[in-house]
Amino acid sequence: MFKTNNCIFGGWVDAAQINTLLTLSDVGIVPYVDTPNFVNNIPNKPPEYMSEGLVIANSLSHGKLHEMLAEEGGGFSYNNNPDLLAEKLQLMGEDKQVLVEMKINSKELFKKSFDGNEHYDRLVSHVEDIIGRY
Repeated sequence: MFKTNNCIFGGWVDAAQINTLLTLSDVGIVPYVDTPNFVNNIPNKPPEYMSEGLVIANSLSHGKLHEMLAEEGGGFSYNNNPDLLAEKLQLMGEDKQVLVEMKINSKELFKKSFDGNEHYDRLVSHVEDIIGRY
């Protein structure tokens, strides 16, 4: 594990270590390559980060994740531009209210779009409604 005074590069970590790192973090950087797989889908890391209310810093300038973050405000896209990433991170460091609002939005986005418990309950209700009709 590599650590600076304000950044941890965890490397390969187990579930308990991941949970600890997520709890200690404010921003999850997702530096994806502009390929159809990453552009047309939501990769697994952003929802994992959102589950703990991390702001998502997305490298992609378009695609599903980009659109979702633009609409919901749970993160931002830095268009694969390190200067823009640094600018956004600096803004959140200087204006804690921006950071807090984005973290709240991220957590809400997770609940709305990715929380298995929420979606499972709706699925069960839907199946029960269908069965009840017959």
